[in-house]
Amino acid sequence: MWQFDESYSIWGARFLDDRLWMLVETGGSFAFEWMPTRPIGPESGFPYEVYGDRQIVATGTQSGTNTVYDVSAFFTDADDSTISRLVKGDDFAGNQGEVEVGGAANGWVYSGTNITVDESEFLDGEVILCKNYESSLTLTRPFRTDQRGQRIVGDKLLHEEITVSFANSGLSLVRITPGSNFQSLERAFFGDRVQDIVTGTIRVPVRQESDSVRVGIAAGSVYPMTVNGVEHDVSAEVGMRGRQ
Repeated sequence: MWQFDESYSIWGARFLDDRLWMLVETGGSFAFEWMPTRPIGPESGFPYEVYGDRQIVATGTQSGTNTVYDVSAFFTDADDSTISRLVKGDDFAGNQGEVEVGGAANGWVYSGTNITVDESEFLDGEVILCKNYESSLTLTRPFRTDQRGQRIVGDKLLHEEITVSFANSGLSLVRITPGSNFQSLERAFFGDRVQDIVTGTIRVPVRQESDSVRVGIAAGSVYPMTVNGVEHDVSAEVGMRGRQ
């Protein structure tokens, strides 16, 4: 059994075709749920591969000023207020790929097998409902090597700058976390609009000793993130600079 918190546990799981079926316990009762094993993307009518937990592809029906999404084909209990992201598909011409932040605090209602959204504009197209999560990685600190290719132990390097190259990525973050004497720095990478999926680079100043700083890259949204290159600009002493 995998227990994520007091209200949600997975008792068993099995792969069938391209789905992972799970026997879960939530709210004191058992239910079957399934999730896709591959990201939902362009082949399903969305402009990019969507990365989110418990992804639900649905088209809403109108109820007054609200839009109601029936999620019974995915799981038997929609009482999960952590499902708080809505991604618009290709049906929303000019706005496809936009992400709406919902949740109970923003008027979403979770009841039985329905999720009700207080936004009638969502009615006319297919969307993905999902949970948000953050994926991240921490880079190895730059170092110099001797003539035998061995790392020089105790070598002092000044980490001047880092350049990160992204490919087909959405909103991503480069984080610089230095020692207590300096503030952390975070720079975002994205296109002209936050929901754009683009290829490019971002340069972030570091200007700290390499052994006292951590450099991380994170994606805290449903957008894809592919890092295809990292370049460190370092100097060993005044007048000596190098790249790694």
